[in-house]
Amino acid sequence: MTAPRHIVHIIPRCIGGGPERSILATARECREAGMPIARTMVVLDPPVTPTMFVQARREGVEVITRFDQASLAGLVASCDVVHVHYWNHPALRTLMDSFVFPRCRVVVTAHILGTTLPQVLPADVGLLADVLVLTADHSRQSPGALAAPVVHTVPSIIDRKRLELGQRHSDAGTGSPVVGYLGSLSATKLHPEVAELCVRVTHPTARFVFRGSGADPAELADQFALTHLADRVTVGGSTEDIAGVLHDFDVFGYPLAPQTFATSDRVLQEAMWVGVAPVVLNGTAAASLVQHEVTGLVVDERHYPGAVDRLLNDPHRRRQLGTAARDWARSTLDPTRANNVLLAIYDVLCASPKRLRGQGMKSRPPVAGESAAMRFVRSLGGPGGDTARDFAVSLGVVNADITTADAAIARSPLVLSAGEGGIVHYRNTFPDDPFLRWWSALSARHTNNTALAESEAAAARALGLANRAWP
Repeated sequence: MTAPRHIVHIIPRCIGGGPERSILATARECREAGMPIARTMVVLDPPVTPTMFVQARREGVEVITRFDQASLAGLVASCDVVHVHYWNHPALRTLMDSFVFPRCRVVVTAHILGTTLPQVLPADVGLLADVLVLTADHSRQSPGALAAPVVHTVPSIIDRKRLELGQRHSDAGTGSPVVGYLGSLSATKLHPEVAELCVRVTHPTARFVFRGSGADPAELADQFALTHLADRVTVGGSTEDIAGVLHDFDVFGYPLAPQTFATSDRVLQEAMWVGVAPVVLNGTAAASLVQHEVTGLVVDERHYPGAVDRLLNDPHRRRQLGTAARDWARSTLDPTRANNVLLAIYDVLCASPKRLRGQGMKSRPPVAGESAAMRFVRSLGGPGGDTARDFAVSLGVVNADITTADAAIARSPLVLSAGEGGIVHYRNTFPDDPFLRWWSALSARHTNNTALAESEAAAARALGLANRAWP
């Protein structure tokens, strides 16, 4: 086998999320193992947060945020492996529509579940890859996985150095155990009724701590403001002191939204790594990391409050589950082992010659001048797939009743309308596209945001969509 000397990572953004931290964790694992590999991280949607930039420099990872087609082609042609970190993001989909790879080897890691809108894993992503790496086995039924020539599952690689400091605190004598959550505070990630789920926990003195990014913490705090938990809930922003925060948790409460695209969430791995017993909702990929009654509790929404209560009232049982979670995480989710699997994938790939992707980055030639709305439709697996049918009909590329399609778009769930890779994300990136403005108007009108709906509809008409009427 031939070890890679230079890997180019292409990633939509670098603001401290799991995918970019996994890149730095693999770089550290290799450096500490005496296997220095030159790495370049091409960030498509800058800026890079200062913390991530400093950490990248510390691990010897070059960060590039400014490039043109020629310089990117030269970089891709000269490296041993191109590693694309995929989720539905306008900047990455734009690159997929405009860039034709020179001869190269491509690994794609899907950092999404890939089976729910808007974060589907389309077939064109699988066809781009020489090897597709999934972060959860749940993703194997996605169109991208079914189209890929070679598929592996490698959970997101955690940075153990972030977890070495801190000591597990005991709540003995305080009477105030902590139910903690780390991760995105966005309404598209957390369960929409998270406040109600917490209110139904009956322990009289339990405290609830939420830390994370992706939304204004005040928005979540407002949900608790008028409840009896108001003075026992703390909501704060993201933190680099993961160890310190996790070691203050007695239970890791992880009620994710039913339509979340999360896979092997790093923060859940991190909580288990330090021995905090998790309570997760079934039906999500995160539940695949937890064995019910062995390393935590996996329950439905109705039983979530009772499961949290059970662990709060039984310190011995939660310590048992926490210890089992820690032992399982350190044997199964060991970052050295995961990194070795990734290195083996690189090695096998490097033993093969570089190849041309004659149709560019995807399963069809790049289309000059294709609209941003069509790019959005393709990101959802369309226009031929069922997942994007309503948008394809509204766009006029599939023949069916437009009014019915627009009505369905108006009823899009929050994760599709306002989540990353959703209608508003694409609309904000491409404000001159009339259909994106129209779909934004439909979503706003359905949520009774009349002023925004009328403004967006007026913009769509001014941009050329003059004859569209409300469904």
